[in-house]
Amino acid sequence: NKIIFAVILFLGLFGLAQNSEAANRYVRDGATGNGSDWTNAWDDLPATLTRGDTYYIADGSYAGYTVDDAVSGTSVITIKKATTSVHGTENGWDSSYGDGQAVFGKIVIQVSYITIDGTSGSLSNNPNDYGIKIAASNCAQKNILINITDTSSNNIVKHVALVNCGSSYDFEQAGIRHSPASGGLSSNQTFTDNYFSGGNVNLIIRYCVNCVTERNYFDTNWSSPSNHGGQIVPANAQNLVIRNNIFRNSSVYLVGNHITACSPTYEIDGGGHYGGGAWTFTATILTDTTKSWTPNQYVGHTLSRNHNGSSAYSSWAIIANTSNTITVDNTPYDLNVGNVAAHGALDEGDIYWITMTGTVSNIAAGSFTDSAHTWAKDVTANTYQLGITHSGGTAYYKISSIVGNTINVLPPILISDGKANGNTYLIKSCIAPSDNLQFYNNVVIGNGTPSQASGVISSDSAYTDSLLNLKVYNNTFYNVGFASMGWMFTSTLSDTSKKAIGKNNLFYNCVSPTVNLGRYAGTFEKSYNAYLKCTGTIPAVGSETGMQRDDSASNPFLSVLQEDFRLILGSLAINNGIDLGSPYNVDKAETTRPQGSAWDIGAYEYVSGIVDITPPAPPMGVVVN
Repeated sequence: NKIIFAVILFLGLFGLAQNSEAANRYVRDGATGNGSDWTNAWDDLPATLTRGDTYYIADGSYAGYTVDDAVSGTSVITIKKATTSVHGTENGWDSSYGDGQAVFGKIVIQVSYITIDGTSGSLSNNPNDYGIKIAASNCAQKNILINITDTSSNNIVKHVALVNCGSSYDFEQAGIRHSPASGGLSSNQTFTDNYFSGGNVNLIIRYCVNCVTERNYFDTNWSSPSNHGGQIVPANAQNLVIRNNIFRNSSVYLVGNHITACSPTYEIDGGGHYGGGAWTFTATILTDTTKSWTPNQYVGHTLSRNHNGSSAYSSWAIIANTSNTITVDNTPYDLNVGNVAAHGALDEGDIYWITMTGTVSNIAAGSFTDSAHTWAKDVTANTYQLGITHSGGTAYYKISSIVGNTINVLPPILISDGKANGNTYLIKSCIAPSDNLQFYNNVVIGNGTPSQASGVISSDSAYTDSLLNLKVYNNTFYNVGFASMGWMFTSTLSDTSKKAIGKNNLFYNCVSPTVNLGRYAGTFEKSYNAYLKCTGTIPAVGSETGMQRDDSASNPFLSVLQEDFRLILGSLAINNGIDLGSPYNVDKAETTRPQGSAWDIGAYEYVSGIVDITPPAPPMGVVVN
């Protein structure tokens, strides 16, 4: 009996502990309670949310909200639309609370482990089908509907309609903007089953590792000289997956990768290895597990970076390095402040500035002599740096010795970057490239009119290496006009092994489905694509391995009117693709590839038994009495 009692007591305490850690809370427009049930619901989300709790939201209108509650391990805060079948407690529940939408003002997310779940709505072009809707209320201003502003991880936004104002209002408009202000890298953010429309950029994904956008419906977008556009605009996105989405009537870029010349963030560039940025160096440590530095070899040197288009030498003096970690002191070492004439000797804590004139050549030669002054001999050797002003900022040289009135300096750091000793390991002051972006199983629907950059997966940029290892696999393009940029538009690469690859893509009734139109040879590879009933500039028969081309092909899809782009029997896309392996071996409908003798081309794998349901054309010349 004691044992049974102890077990019962344990289970009861365990249940209480679980209840204390996680609870359901309730929000209903017009209510005045404490959130304990539907009768006593809050009128709006409370100022503080509790980790582990789920906040069920009834139909109605709600204020915008900033989620900033401190992270507690992996405990999630869930904001969830209530429906007739999913609504937590029955106390005070009425079915009318769950048969419509919860409409919010703008939402800001500043922390990790937040889920915003509208519960219903997926791949519909009707924004009213989604459980939660956020729509711009004032079109005469910038509108970011969901703004993820800080470095974070494991946030989810799903089943939300994000409706912006459209091209009549020339302000920045974004459905979701993920761009941490710190420039640090976020990870594992998921955007799924949402509806986007009306933004110049519907989804911005910057500084994100292993992030996913899937099963979303991207409706119209726009662009202007003041506010450049794109359905999805990544920047420094590593392993970004874009799959199983629908894009309709894109006026500019499906995916327009972004990179800038000079930004507060930095990329690690040496043999093609990229890292998290200047913020790593603020913490004084750079770790690159792909490298093997000679321990302590570079202590006393400075670290080179690329600044505003020319080389400069940073204030990051290396104070230690192990096999793959370099530690730097990122505080400038100071000698004499201001005008040298005011100082007769080097004083600790002061800066000696040298303007970028003829004297800089002396620095490059390893010494600076000022016959008007005698410096304290060797007191700062290997300890301090000499500052120079530079058209793009300030640079520093490490002092190796001081003799009389001559200062000798060390050359900038020369680190082996995997190629040869003596190569400079650069830190570029620009947004890092995106790497391993995977665009697959998407359906792209156009209006037949060619427009600049419409339907383009683009890495074009004035800068080399803006997008690396792009994969464009098994997508379906219908009625898309590509104009002058084609369907993959790439920029120059320092290493062509990191080129863009496009395979198993289906183009039906498209205009000029080409790649790059002769620009940047060696930056892309394409094969096993199908070009059916296309016009304009079309790849010549036999110009790519495994290609299919039929300029008079009939409709290969189940129902274009219903946006059902599954294949019907007889299409050239069936059994003519190439095996691309996992994870690409599951199609948009979650059917395993292949179903026949080989992979199919396009977003869908043909399944036996599907028949054409497209209504026939009306008969001509028939008279009815």
